[in-house]
Amino acid sequence: MRKSYLALISLFFCSCQNSSIHEERVARQQVLLIQSKVSSQPVSNVTESSSLEDFVLFALYNHPKVKAAYYDWIASVEEVTIARSLPDPKFIFELDLQKSMLATIFGLKSDFFGSGKLRLAGRVASSASQAKYFAFEKAILESAFELKKAYFRLDLAVRECQLARKKYELLLQEVQVAQGKNIVGKNTFADLIALDSEKKKMSYDVLICEEKLTVTKKRFQAALGRIQEEEQLIPCLFEYTSAEIKPEFVFSLCLQSNPQLQQMRAELEKANQEVLLAYKSKVSDYMVQIKEDNNSGPVIWSPEIEITLPIYRDKIAAIISQAQAKKEMVTRALNTEEIALGVAFVEKMTDLQIAMNTLELLNNFLKPNAQNKLLAITIDYEVERASFSDVILAQKELLEIEFAIVRAKVLREELLAELNLLVIGTSIEGAPLLR
Repeated sequence: MRKSYLALISLFFCSCQNSSIHEERVARQQVLLIQSKVSSQPVSNVTESSSLEDFVLFALYNHPKVKAAYYDWIASVEEVTIARSLPDPKFIFELDLQKSMLATIFGLKSDFFGSGKLRLAGRVASSASQAKYFAFEKAILESAFELKKAYFRLDLAVRECQLARKKYELLLQEVQVAQGKNIVGKNTFADLIALDSEKKKMSYDVLICEEKLTVTKKRFQAALGRIQEEEQLIPCLFEYTSAEIKPEFVFSLCLQSNPQLQQMRAELEKANQEVLLAYKSKVSDYMVQIKEDNNSGPVIWSPEIEITLPIYRDKIAAIISQAQAKKEMVTRALNTEEIALGVAFVEKMTDLQIAMNTLELLNNFLKPNAQNKLLAITIDYEVERASFSDVILAQKELLEIEFAIVRAKVLREELLAELNLLVIGTSIEGAPLLR
């Protein structure tokens, strides 16, 4: 008879499963959706000929920061199941040594929480899981921004090296002409010394630019998530955009889709559920135990029930006040973040407008004027109304303006990326997101 009871108990242990809550089922469906996107990685490798979109997607699927946030979210979804589940029951085995013969007693013991407590605990964990998801989404958008920032700064570093080399080549031409003039007595030795000093300085500038380029390459590799790669690739062609953002409708999108705000709203929902759970501290919990003794004669069943008595009103009030205070704290933090987001939006929009105005000034006015100036000086040089140094100076001025155009374009792209990804929270096509 005893063996049959033990078999029933073993069957009970093997077949038990807690009932899931709606929020848990939704979270698991979201996990399956993201896992299907992660498993079908759209870009497995990148080369010098890869597009900016390919570089971004490669970083999103391979960067350790994104993977860490992804697994942190997965772990938080599993926490929902743990939070809404009953504690493990306990199997009881007792030996009674006071009788004339050895007697054994078997039993089962389990704890039960008051009505609705486990469901609310599951909802608290579910809200925390949603906050973790938005942290994952934020990590994706931040990684995309860092990749774009490193991408465009790599182009800037390449152009800066090209500018330094061209200026050095022009200086060498100027030195050569000055040496010829010195031979025929049209130049002083002091001029040659000054040019030689400038030559040393320019050669040092070229070296500094090349060192900066090496660091920028490393940053680009790090943004791709492959810092240990020995090969440091440079894209063959850098892609720029002319997209503009209209401020009249974008700020509403910030409030809706900014990942930081979404994360804080999930934390606020978690705080709301914690308040409801705190009110449940007034409800009693239970412990149920049953023992079986069939050593002598018929089987004797000994049931036992323990009930907690939440009688300490000050403790209950403190638990509720603590949860309400946390809710108020999260609410005020959310309001602060909304205000900061509004300020950041205005600042970035202003910086973007300044960058675009600067770019327009350089392209439409300063560059054409520098080109016309170089053309005029070249003509004057041919008729000996200008010196070769004047031609070199005009060429340097044009090169500086062309580099300033690239710098303004890079700044515009960085501001656009920051507005789209970090401030507004625009979704990225092909990214492992729920939207």
